[in-house]
Amino acid sequence: MYGNAYVNRVQSREFNPNPSKGWVQLSRVRLVAPGTGHEHISYLGDNTTMWTRAQIVAWIESGEYGFYTNDGYRKAYVHVRTSSLGTKYVQTYADNVYTDNLLALPRG
Repeated sequence: MYGNAYVNRVQSREFNPNPSKGWVQLSRVRLVAPGTGHEHISYLGDNTTMWTRAQIVAWIESGEYGFYTNDGYRKAYVHVRTSSLGTKYVQTYADNVYTDNLLALPRG
């Protein structure tokens, strides 16, 4: 499904190119006010269901599910990151850089 170059590039970031239960496209987010950064994302969802950030992090880290966004031009895969304070949060990764695709999603 993915080219070896992509898989090799992100393996060090604990990215699983073959989650055991499949891929989910995220289409909306909810942030904790008054925050505007990735660390403030509290819920993420597809068209029907919202999940907590902790659930998304756990599924990615366990390898059960993988998540991505699609802006119509390309996919951006969701990775788990850790803030300087030790808080785990999620951010998209595309074209070899971390991106703001999650923050660009509609609020839901």
